[in-house]
Amino acid sequence: ENFDRLEKTNMSSDARDQFLEFLNGNAYIIAALTAVVAMVGHFFLNRFMMTRATGKKEDGPASAGAVLDVDEFRPFALQFVEKVSHNTKILRFALPDSSATLGLPLGQHLSLRIVPDGDTDEVRRSYTPISPLDARGSFDLLIKVYPEGKMTQFLDKLRVGETVDVRGPKGNFRHDPARTRKYGMIAGGSGITPMWQVLTELLKDTSDGNDTSTGPIDEISLIYANETEDDILLRKPMETLAAAHPTRFRLYFVLNKPSENWSSGRGFVSETMIRNEIGGPERGKRVLLCGPLPMNKAMKTHLSNIGYAEEDVFKF
Repeated sequence: ENFDRLEKTNMSSDARDQFLEFLNGNAYIIAALTAVVAMVGHFFLNRFMMTRATGKKEDGPASAGAVLDVDEFRPFALQFVEKVSHNTKILRFALPDSSATLGLPLGQHLSLRIVPDGDTDEVRRSYTPISPLDARGSFDLLIKVYPEGKMTQFLDKLRVGETVDVRGPKGNFRHDPARTRKYGMIAGGSGITPMWQVLTELLKDTSDGNDTSTGPIDEISLIYANETEDDILLRKPMETLAAAHPTRFRLYFVLNKPSENWSSGRGFVSETMIRNEIGGPERGKRVLLCGPLPMNKAMKTHLSNIGYAEEDVFKF
């Protein structure tokens, strides 16, 4: 049919003959290209229709008024600094508007970008805010300053009013309230920050009848490991949360170098500790991990020995 249409055009006979010869000699290639174009068009049409139907953009900000961008780094100015310990700080960054939210979904994190002084190469690191997801006007980062850490050394010297480039959301964590009713958590050091974000959001009081976007949770059990007692981050807020939710939140600290009067876990997190504090696998239960690489590897082995399936364990 297409060849018949060509016969009726004003194209010269020589040009038409050359074009027809090209089509005949490349029929399979043209057919394949046509199929690819059709598939791509179908894919983007489905994306468009889904976006219109749900009102949401994939990998985009979680709420209206959010200021994050998943692709573009944007500058955020340091607003306030709170010293927590000799090597730990809370940095508060201002949002462009006092009514704006960061737009970070539950369990997601940020990517920070800097160029250290005297260096030409940029450095990027991921951080999870400890401020509530619906906080307006600012967001808080808890940082532990390491002697050899380019990012933390930079942030440690950052002055109020100076900026850091941020983009997001990042991460693959998704909470499905219909699938997951219980969480076990195993964290080490600064790996507590994504756990804190998840557990504070899921333990929000909904007694006023206003349901949260994440839905209720039945139980969260957290094992938090550190070197010494002074290294425990967010200790008081976590203990307060545990006291407020005695049947829904279990908290167990483990120290590698405890004092003589330390009454909680000692040494490294063991399979026995996990069995006692988190328990074995059951329907509707997942375990979250965040810590140093060797620790995560060891925890996966322990969990496998206890009987957890790979799909029921998530590493931040």
